[in-house]
Amino acid sequence: MAAAEHVLAIDNEKSMELPVLPPNQGFEAFKDIIFGSVAGMAGKVIEYPFDTVKVRLQSQPAHIPLRYQGPLDCFRQSIQADGLRGLYRGISAPMAGAAVENSCLFFSYRIIQDILRATCYPTADSMPFSALLFSGAASGSITSLALTPIELVKCKMQVPLEASSSKIPGPLTLVAAIFRQDGILGFWRGQMGTLIRETGGGAAWFGGYEGVSAFFRKYHSTASPRDSESLPIYQQMIAGAAAGISYNFLFYPADTVKSRMQTEDINSAGNRGLTTQELETLSSKAIAAKANAYCPYSKFRVGACVLTKTGEYIAGANVENVAYPVGTCAERVAFGTAVAAGHQDFKAVAVATDITPGASPCGLNLSILRSPRPGSISGLD
Repeated sequence: MAAAEHVLAIDNEKSMELPVLPPNQGFEAFKDIIFGSVAGMAGKVIEYPFDTVKVRLQSQPAHIPLRYQGPLDCFRQSIQADGLRGLYRGISAPMAGAAVENSCLFFSYRIIQDILRATCYPTADSMPFSALLFSGAASGSITSLALTPIELVKCKMQVPLEASSSKIPGPLTLVAAIFRQDGILGFWRGQMGTLIRETGGGAAWFGGYEGVSAFFRKYHSTASPRDSESLPIYQQMIAGAAAGISYNFLFYPADTVKSRMQTEDINSAGNRGLTTQELETLSSKAIAAKANAYCPYSKFRVGACVLTKTGEYIAGANVENVAYPVGTCAERVAFGTAVAAGHQDFKAVAVATDITPGASPCGLNLSILRSPRPGSISGLD
C-alpha cells in the first residue's frame, strides 16, 4: 500500500484553535507573595518617617495640652530630640509587617476573585466593579488578622516615652512585655480598629486602582478593555496614587482609633487600676522585702517595691530608720534602686510595714526628670 494513501488531508479553510490553558495559579500566587513583599518593604522605607509622625499625632492624650501642634512641629521636635534616626525607630517590625500585609493582601485578592469567577460570574468576560470592591474588602479583612500584632509593636515603638531613657526597648522586648501583661490575646489589641481600616481600606484601595485604571483603558487607544498591563507606567502610578489617597482619606478615623487603642498603655498606664495579678505581685514583694529588714535598734521594719508601666516588677527595698517616715524612706530606696538600674517610668509602688497588715499598693505614676540631681530622686519629695 502506498504511503500516500495514509496521508490525511487537512482542510486549510478551517482554522484550528488551541484551548486556552488556565494560568499557573501556583506561580501567580508565588509572584503575588514575592513581589508584594518587596514592594511593601520598599514603600515602607520611604513612608515610615511620615507614619511615625502620624502615630505620634494620633496618640496624643486629649485631656492635657498637646505636645505637637501639627505635622511640621512633630517633625521638628522629633528630629531635635532623636535626630533623623528617631523617625525610623522600630522600622524592623513594620518592614516585616509591610511584607506580610502586601503579600497577604494581593494573594487573597486574587484567590477571592478566582472564587467569584468560578461561582458567581462563570460566563462573564470581566468582573463587575462591585465584585472588585467586595474582593478588596474581603482581602483586607483577612489581612487584618496577621497585621494587628505587627501594628501593635510598631505603634509602641513609634510613640516616645515621657522620660528619656538610654536604652530604647526593641521589638523582642516589647513582644515579651505584651505577652507577660496581656497574654497571647494581647497581641490583637486594636483588632477592631484594624479590621475596619483594612476592610474598608481594601475596598477603597482596590476600587480606586481598578476604577482609575478602567478610566485610562477606556480612553487608551491601543489597550484592550481587559489588559491592565498595557497601560503606561505613569498611568499605573497615577492609579496607585489615587488608590492610596482613597485608602488613607476615607478610613483615617478608623486608623486613629486603632493607634490610640494600641498606645493607650503608654500614655495612661499609671492612671488605670491595677490588675489582680499586679496587686498580688506588689503585696508579696513588699512583704518579702519587709521580712528581710532587721535591726535590733529599730522600731519598724519596712519593705517597698515598684512596678514598671507594663506591670513588670523592678526592685524592692527594706529600710529601718525611725528618724524618717518609714514608708517614704523605703520608697526612696526602692525608687533609687530602680533608677540606678536604668529605669525611668514607674506605674505603682507598694509599702509594707510592721504596723500595717500586708502590703499597701499605691497607684503612683512617677516620672523621673530627664536630668535628676546626683544623689536625689525627683518626684518623691
